[in-house]
Amino acid sequence: MELLQQLQIQPGVCAILGSGGKTSLMLHLARRLPGRVIVGTTTRIFPPELPLYTGGDVAGAAALLARHRVICAASPAAQGKLAASPIPPQELARLADYVLLETDGSKHLPLKAHLAHEPAIPPEANRRILVVGCSGFGQSAEAAVHRPEQFCRLARLSVREPVLPRHVAAVIRAEALCDTVLVNQVDSPADLALARELAACLPHLPVFAASVQTGRCQRV
Repeated sequence: MELLQQLQIQPGVCAILGSGGKTSLMLHLARRLPGRVIVGTTTRIFPPELPLYTGGDVAGAAALLARHRVICAASPAAQGKLAASPIPPQELARLADYVLLETDGSKHLPLKAHLAHEPAIPPEANRRILVVGCSGFGQSAEAAVHRPEQFCRLARLSVREPVLPRHVAAVIRAEALCDTVLVNQVDSPADLALARELAACLPHLPVFAASVQTGRCQRV
């Protein structure tokens, strides 16, 4: 089934956290959700290929959104990146049907753990989707994980050991940050088996196996 149908995103603010395809998921959803959509961040992202509003005037953002169904609202940051918009998420949610926010960084690695200040999820978020990169399974923590020391402390493994689905599940349970888990980069039957193994360790959470690149998704 198509990714958008499976996730059933509701109007309002949706926080996207984790690793292994957050930006890709955010943009995939933004282009397919009905109505007006604002994407942005509470951390740092590279500018997406969307009309960009960097001001703090709500009327200015509304005017840009009237001309383009999907926009990015953010503020300029160092190294060509974007930071959080000066317009608070609750105000953005009054302008658009959907506000999609990337809420932490992962250094382009497929797996991560979070420090105390991460992720920066706004209280208005009605959905918190944690993305997990399937390509990280089987790799050592030092190779595949952002914040490997924190990850290994929670998962009880060494940084040179291979990361298994049960280790990722242990971190997800310990952090208790999300209401949905999306395993991205699921491109083969072996990948799907790994996603199912993770889901079996997380009976309290809905877990989806997906390829954001192709738009395929199923609950596991």
